Amino acid sequence: SMTGDDQATLTELDAGLAASQRSGSKRIEALSLGMKTMTLARMGQMEEASIVAEGALVIAEELGNERVLVRTLTNLANFHNIAGDYGRAADLLGRQVEINRRRGDQVGMGFGLANLAYNQLSLGQYEAAQEAIAQALELSVAMGAKRLSAYNRLNLGLAQIRLQRPAGARQEIEAANLVLVDVDDKFGVAAGHSYMGLAYESDGQSEKAVVSYGVAAGMLQEIGAAGYAIDAIAGQSRCALLNDDSALAEQLADQVWAYLRQSGPGGLEFPLLAYESCALVLARSGNESAYRAAVEEGYGELLERAQKISDSEWRDSYLRNVPEHGALIQRWDKLSR
Repeated sequence: SMTGDDQATLTELDAGLAASQRSGSKRIEALSLGMKTMTLARMGQMEEASIVAEGALVIAEELGNERVLVRTLTNLANFHNIAGDYGRAADLLGRQVEINRRRGDQVGMGFGLANLAYNQLSLGQYEAAQEAIAQALELSVAMGAKRLSAYNRLNLGLAQIRLQRPAGARQEIEAANLVLVDVDDKFGVAAGHSYMGLAYESDGQSEKAVVSYGVAAGMLQEIGAAGYAIDAIAGQSRCALLNDDSALAEQLADQVWAYLRQSGPGGLEFPLLAYESCALVLARSGNESAYRAAVEEGYGELLERAQKISDSEWRDSYLRNVPEHGALIQRWDKLSR
């Protein structure tokens, strides 16, 4: 799993599940189902992941083993983040952190804080997320947890991008990728290149961004993380437009649009940015019907995700503070008028 071979991971997990069911080991079954949920989500198989997630939580809660429960809660919260149900993710992570705090489990607390911070990033609460990530990073460094520290740095890089501090973002992402290469985390390295593309793009360095997105897309396709690869391809299309290569921008946007129509947005890290990327390119191409479809579907997806956020302040932050969300709302308003 850490080296990014999701298909091989599923094969091993299914073998482990079969063995655990034969032997009656509910502990191994719950852990395997939780891990399978995240693996399927990373591969974009969201419907199957949702079914597996429900089974994992039922078994973990019935088992009465808190160590198993907190690991299951972490995996399921990450799945709900990918699926866009941020309120559900926050609830699960809140349970995880509280259990670990009561048990005095510093490692579990480290993972919980990191995931809560990412949840805040998803909701557009960037200043709060930056503070939470700094706390999580301090804890992970103190524990000597290299891989967790690297992911905290990736999250800190993303927060800096959103706060329009691209130079600081690149510094954090570079530091993270050095560690992720060292521990042979192929998925993490690929995500780092994708984030570096975002950092260069936000700094107006579109030619460097194209290179980073291209590396990320190639690595993510190789390990089977199709949705995350589409995030990188969407970035390539935006930068091609900035580089005045309309033909390439349209070709790449066509790939993104075809994936969204066929597989849906569930497996992407930045699904609304993918819709906005398509709309951006289609607006320049003059294809009015395709442009309208991209805006309508993106806006509909945005509202569907927003409706799952019960807290009104969180929901408003999600709709207004995330740049691509605001852009889609503006496009929808203009079309409506």
